[in-house]
Amino acid sequence: YLELGVESRADWVANGVLYAPLGALGALALGRGHARWGPSSLSLVLSAALGVGIEFTQLFFPPRTVSQNDLIAEGLGSVVGVLGAHSLEPWLDRWRRSILQDGHRLVGFLLPAYAVAYLLYCFFPFDLLLSRQELDERLSSPNWGWLIARPDEFSAFRLLLLSLAEVVLTLPIGVLLAWQRRRSPSAAGATGALLGLVIELGQLLIASGTSQGLSIVTRAIGVAMGAWAWPLWQASGPEPMRRWIDRHTPWLVLPW
Repeated sequence: YLELGVESRADWVANGVLYAPLGALGALALGRGHARWGPSSLSLVLSAALGVGIEFTQLFFPPRTVSQNDLIAEGLGSVVGVLGAHSLEPWLDRWRRSILQDGHRLVGFLLPAYAVAYLLYCFFPFDLLLSRQELDERLSSPNWGWLIARPDEFSAFRLLLLSLAEVVLTLPIGVLLAWQRRRSPSAAGATGALLGLVIELGQLLIASGTSQGLSIVTRAIGVAMGAWAWPLWQASGPEPMRRWIDRHTPWLVLPW
């Protein structure tokens, strides 16, 4: 068992994250598509056996770190996966029926799933600060700023790319708000600003995160643009966008 510092916390959490799908998919596969406690228990046993086998094998690869910490993380990840399979089974069942029966309903499941995945991505790898000292060190680092954070690898071009990415990644959330919540672009933009504030405050408490005020603005813009684009898309369909892409493909390839 190793005493892990904050710099190793992300790797430790990642071990658990890797085993969560294993526990969930194992429980569903052994239960023939349904989460039952018998197959779920077997899934946990098999996940634990795999974890022990992998850690034992890594003993023969000197660069790898082998510890009980990894086994604990992998076991916790498997448990989270199994519990997730039980709690999400009704939702997964509706998703399965939507794929087979109605493609339009599938979009209604994909957009909320995207929003959840986006939030998880923003906080990954969940290496939370656990002490006042760690928080003080975080606040004295260059990885946060009221407007712009200036980490060691900072460049204006990189900042521009990341800002554009934040706008694009939040567009589907604006579509979701306009479609299912009937939010106007201004109301969706306010929701996007609140979402950005929550994410940036959360990233301030993550050891590997970068937190800055500009990201609140970019997420608000992205959500507002998604809410603005949805009625246009609904009225004209995908054909105008497809024709525009066809005309400008040579110019779009380069930035892509």
